[in-house]
Amino acid sequence: MIDWVLLLVPLLALPIVLLFRFVGCGYDGVGTGVFPAPKYPEYILADPAAPPPGLVKHPEVRPNKNDVVAYWRLIDPVNIHVTGNIETKGPAKDERGFQDGIYVAQGTPFEKPEPVDAIPPSPGSDYTQPGSESGDQSLIASEPLVRCRSFKGEHIEVPFKDGLYPDQFSIEVWVLPKFPTDHDFEHTLVTAGGRYRPPLDPSPSAGLHGFSIVADRTGHWQVRFPNIGDLFSNPPAATLNKTHLVVTVTSESGQSRVRLFINAQERLPPSNLVFYSPPKGAPLLIGAESTHADPTLPTVAHRPLYGFLQELAIYRKPLSLNEIENHFTIGNGTAVS
Repeated sequence: MIDWVLLLVPLLALPIVLLFRFVGCGYDGVGTGVFPAPKYPEYILADPAAPPPGLVKHPEVRPNKNDVVAYWRLIDPVNIHVTGNIETKGPAKDERGFQDGIYVAQGTPFEKPEPVDAIPPSPGSDYTQPGSESGDQSLIASEPLVRCRSFKGEHIEVPFKDGLYPDQFSIEVWVLPKFPTDHDFEHTLVTAGGRYRPPLDPSPSAGLHGFSIVADRTGHWQVRFPNIGDLFSNPPAATLNKTHLVVTVTSESGQSRVRLFINAQERLPPSNLVFYSPPKGAPLLIGAESTHADPTLPTVAHRPLYGFLQELAIYRKPLSLNEIENHFTIGNGTAVS
């Protein structure tokens, strides 16, 4: 009997020894002391009542899917449909389930560009041919097996739906530019609005509404309100590197203040207080803008983006710096120890 007890004691003690091995460090399966990052989409769409999906730089910040208006991962398969001279490639799925977009390629504006919007040369590419395809990589480190969307003249159109444009909001996206930055050509990341009279607008005449996020003709990221113009006098350069870009719009004293974050850094002062008019009734365009100032007219795309996009989200609040840092470190594969 005593012999059996002597044999069992070491076996019973082994789990306790192994447990103490990991006390005071993060468990990652091999005892390295590094916590694995959560999956990016699981974090963005986390249930606030559920346990956090993983450890992040600022664990006191709890992600909340209810803060998300819409979230397009832009990793959809290509399903081509042709109607007249307009080619659509199936839906751009909204992971939040609010409003899907549609991939659209319109050939004429790109094959016969106006001189002011001429597509710059890009040796070795087919940038002058409209269309897009799945990229050859993921822009999200925690999602290495998915492929981003490669834009080469195509755009996405998200039809207007009430609630798409909150008075306070954030737009977040991962982008890998492929365009030359010295060709005096503007590349549109996201835009909505223009000169028009929104539904239920009691004013007697059309006005200017909405916003645009672009890489301007000088090769810098810029935020623009059509009723104001460019909001930043010294914006950051659009480098040819993977970039996490966030624009926040905060209501203050009946006006709005805009901030631009590049890779979780606010590299320039926030904008002055300006008047922001939500583009109610206008579609959201991703990857191009329309030649029509009135967004109620059919889109005629120009100033297209040349590059890769992934994980574009609209939030119904201005994201805090800590929230932005959490998203950046997850997407960029920065370990938390």
